[in-house]
Amino acid sequence: MNQEVSLNHILIADNSVELLALYRLVFQRAGFSPLLANSAREAWECFHKKRECIRAVVTNGKLRGETGLWLAIRIREVSPVPIILCTAEPEPYFKVRDQNLLSVILEEPFEPELLCRILHDCLSRIDPGPTRFYRALLGFVGRG
Repeated sequence: MNQEVSLNHILIADNSVELLALYRLVFQRAGFSPLLANSAREAWECFHKKRECIRAVVTNGKLRGETGLWLAIRIREVSPVPIILCTAEPEPYFKVRDQNLLSVILEEPFEPELLCRILHDCLSRIDPGPTRFYRALLGFVGRG
């Protein structure tokens, strides 16, 4: 399927070229068409241009320039798509759990397959509910 007309895009923002390559492979195998960005601003520009066909956003908390939270705020202003924030330091993001900015906070490190399962869960929910927090070794930990 032509990537430009796909309605199954997942926007992924991360500083690491290696992780972006891994995410591309994992999400393609899961049936998605990944759109990759190496910074929050690049991700925002991509989202702004293609928001009608982006079903979800996966972002790292720490990106070049602006943060993943900056990206989430911009996206949430214009769209209700699920936003999954991946971070090695989840505690600072707990303060925004009640603001409906993030669908999931996923603590790093984690297996890419867990991210796919979480993404499928987010996309299957009609009512996204409060932010969910996952620790890779423990699975689902709690809600906002």
